[in-house]
Amino acid sequence: MNLDRRTRRYLIGCLALSSIGLVLGMAAISVVYRAPTGEEQPKVTDWMQGWGSIAGVVAGLAAAGAAAWLLMHERQEAQRARAELAAERADAELVGPRLVVATDPVLYMYDETSAHEVAVTVRNFGPMPILRVFVVVSLFPGAEEMRPPPANVIPPLSGERRFVAGFEDDPIKLPHSDQVLISQSAKVVLYFTDAAGQGWRKTKNGQPEKVRFAVPPPPKGPGLSSVAG
Repeated sequence: MNLDRRTRRYLIGCLALSSIGLVLGMAAISVVYRAPTGEEQPKVTDWMQGWGSIAGVVAGLAAAGAAAWLLMHERQEAQRARAELAAERADAELVGPRLVVATDPVLYMYDETSAHEVAVTVRNFGPMPILRVFVVVSLFPGAEEMRPPPANVIPPLSGERRFVAGFEDDPIKLPHSDQVLISQSAKVVLYFTDAAGQGWRKTKNGQPEKVRFAVPPPPKGPGLSSVAG
């Protein structure tokens, strides 16, 4: 629990005013008090002893409150430190996967509006190799997915592998002839495992996310053949 300077000053002021009020109240009671008829008026030493006992109780309660506040404060600080450490570790885990990138697909045209092959290059700029790399390409919504077989490993520090997927039967029909637009808007999803054994899924322009099994789901659409280069 962090208090800003204004709040701390406010609390200190309240404590000081409460203390002054307590002292003044004690003094006022001592002055105006009159013993019942037939009893001796309390002496100064009596008042001092009585108020000292009360002050001791108040001080004890204040000390207990301060100890409880300090314990709560320390627990909150420990929780915050653990949360920050966990966040730092999670961010450190993302460094390598963030450095794995895929290019826009390259289309090999059969005719003006049909493609018979698509190539994607995956580069690993991270410090450690990545294993069992899968690529899934969808050129446009509703298109058959293209997925070459996985590469066993892509080395670190600018290592790369080229994945080529083609159609055995009929070339894929494109919605229009703008190859650049189709390439830039295509969906490319990577699945891979890092050197520590953690599985990852990453889209072409997205952030990596942990997955339990770094394997793509079954393909959508028949008639695909592919090779990894």
